[in-house]
Amino acid sequence: MSTPPAAASRPRRVRLKPEIRSRLILDAALAEFGARGFTATRIEDIAARAGLTKTGVYAHYPSKDAIFAALLDHVLLQARMDITAAWHPDGTVALEDMVDAYLDRLYRMVQEPVFVELFRLLLAESRRAPELIRRWHEQVVQQYRAQEQALIDACVRRGVLRDSPLTQLFSLSVAPAFLWMASKSILGQDSAYPLEQVRSIHRAMLLDQLAPR
Repeated sequence: MSTPPAAASRPRRVRLKPEIRSRLILDAALAEFGARGFTATRIEDIAARAGLTKTGVYAHYPSKDAIFAALLDHVLLQARMDITAAWHPDGTVALEDMVDAYLDRLYRMVQEPVFVELFRLLLAESRRAPELIRRWHEQVVQQYRAQEQALIDACVRRGVLRDSPLTQLFSLSVAPAFLWMASKSILGQDSAYPLEQVRSIHRAMLLDQLAPR
């Protein structure tokens, strides 16, 4: 029996894996939040951009807040991959190599377009979604900082790193990279701080502050 014309012309639905659908939703949400702002964006807008129905979006994320939270988690994805990748309290890795590994990860992160856009959203939406951002900061950022600081403290106790103002609050160590990112975001390609120069000075600062004496 021949296939009816209407059925023959109907596009075949492609069943995507859940992780692919989730990525499509997050990519669409990032674009919509960037264009409309978090408050003005509707689930329908995200669904339309992702090529899904509202039901399809809700199958992965129960709310717009949950989508935004998943995007915010991506902010620390590079750093959270392996906190122990750079710092080795056992003294088996030279200080220069530890600093280089740390900077490699940090400067990859601040050059990633998704990270830059999310950081911009954080600044723009901090007053419109304060509870969501506060919860993310407590559950994600503070936990990561505590884990990293504990590792730095272990390095100090074992004499791998020097006890200095920087090791006492190591989260400040990202400042030069974030200054470069902010400058580039504002000025574009005409950034006042060339990347290689910033990284070179950043490396020298870390070595000066961390080297045992």
